[in-house]
Amino acid sequence: MKKLIIALLILVHYNGFSQKMTQAQIDNIVKLSYASEEIAPAFTNTNTILVVFKGSKKNVNKYLEKDIEKEYKGDYRLLEAGEGLSPADTSKARFFVMVFDKFNSGYFSAGGRVSPETEYQMTMSDRKTGKIYYYKNTSSCYTCLFKEYFKKLEKLRTQ
Repeated sequence: MKKLIIALLILVHYNGFSQKMTQAQIDNIVKLSYASEEIAPAFTNTNTILVVFKGSKKNVNKYLEKDIEKEYKGDYRLLEAGEGLSPADTSKARFFVMVFDKFNSGYFSAGGRVSPETEYQMTMSDRKTGKIYYYKNTSSCYTCLFKEYFKKLEKLRTQ
């Protein structure tokens, strides 16, 4: 169920919030597959533009912009949530990255109260193959996660 929800979110981001989804676009959700790798293997030695969708929080986006500029030296485009990508961009902008935030409201356990927190996760999607790659590290320190992720992307890009 979690994978289906994330696939729907990615499809909505991909097509833009202002457009209605056609039945063919909804059917494409079934075609999405989830890879065991954290980053697309085809990402190494690519000259494509990396598309990065901003998150929903301004303070997080500020650090996302700062960290990608500092850590990633390849071509990239930052898009607002809801901006769409045209299908013609597949050769130039094959890969896109999204930031997800998950709020944990906190709870009581035998050891006491567990405080609420927000965890952040990165995903990469390959538009050519339709595969989604989950970066397994999650963190409540979003800037630490961004730096680590974009350093890894830069290292793979230049191999």
